[in-house]
Amino acid sequence: PITTDLGINRAQFATIATMRFAFNACCGFLFGPVVKKIGLKSTIIFGFILTFISFILLSLGRNDALFYFTIGGMIWGIGGSLTSNTAASAVVSRPPNASG
Repeated sequence: PITTDLGINRAQFATIATMRFAFNACCGFLFGPVVKKIGLKSTIIFGFILTFISFILLSLGRNDALFYFTIGGMIWGIGGSLTSNTAASAVVSRPPNASG
């Protein structure tokens, strides 16, 4: 199992997943105003940067470091919502023959 490979227990793995999905759901409605304020490309780049930071935090977490798992999952959820929701919205809202 992945928990054995990572050296964490099932509760810690569930914490990462729960935080990620909770923050993705809670922050998903923010991508519209953020895109209008800083633009589509900047929003996606910022989301990727947050996702990268979360992976670094998650890699620092060991069996006793619940803090890293919690914060890493939260940042991963925010970064994921800015990245995936924004990209999906751009694809859906763009007309089929539009360029750029």
